[in-house]
Amino acid sequence: MTAQAPVRAPIAARRTGYVIAALVNVCIWFAINLWPGWARVPFLTEDTVLESAKRSNAVVHAVHFRPDTFLSRLAETTGGRTWSAESDRQLEELFGRVLDEMRARYLLTYSSPGPQNPGWHQIKVTLKGARGDVIAKQGYFVQ
Repeated sequence: MTAQAPVRAPIAARRTGYVIAALVNVCIWFAINLWPGWARVPFLTEDTVLESAKRSNAVVHAVHFRPDTFLSRLAETTGGRTWSAESDRQLEELFGRVLDEMRARYLLTYSSPGPQNPGWHQIKVTLKGARGDVIAKQGYFVQ
C-alpha cells in the first residue's frame, strides 16, 4: 500500500481563490469601518452586547493589537481576560495562554438563600486565607 500526496488545485485556481478572499475581506472591512449604516444599527450597541453577555454563560477572552475599552469591558463582565499583542509573532503565544487559562478554570456555584428579584445581581468573588488571582463574572442574571 502506498500513500498518495493530496492533489492540490492548479496555481491559477488557487490565485483566483486568494483574490476572491481578499476582495471579500476588503468589502467586510469597508462595511464595518466606513459604511455609515453600521453606526445606525440599533440592536448592536455596546450596551446591548454587554447585556446579552451578562445573560449568557459565555466567558470572553480577547487578544488585541491596540487597547479596546469595549473588549476589555466585555471580557471583564464575562469573567474573561484581555491580552495585548505587540506583533504578529506574539499571537501564537497569547492564544496558547488563553487555552491554558481556560483549562485552569474552576467552577464555583452559588445558591441564593431566598427568592431573588429579577434582574442583574452583582457579586464579588475573593480568596480568604489564600494567595492567588481571582478572575470571575461580576454577577448573575435572574429572570
